[in-house]
Amino acid sequence: MSKDKIIRIPISYDERQKNKHPEGYLPCEVSGRYIQFDLSGSNSHYVVANVMTEKYDGSKDRKLCELVFKAEDLAALLSKVNKIIR
Repeated sequence: MSKDKIIRIPISYDERQKNKHPEGYLPCEVSGRYIQFDLSGSNSHYVVANVMTEKYDGSKDRKLCELVFKAEDLAALLSKVNKIIR
């Protein structure tokens, strides 16, 4: 197939990042950091989240720290945030 028959469908940087990371990815809007929720390690009592930083040189992203939240505390906070954005 010749290159002139290939039609590129552009996607945004945000969409490309979401496709690059597994489910549970939550990016920071002002830095190269993100939270990666460990959905397999979480349960009904606790939610595990890794604070990550992106590497732009092609190497693997680096984990800065791991956070463990009570699931009910996180749900209550998200409920409050949801009220703010509505």
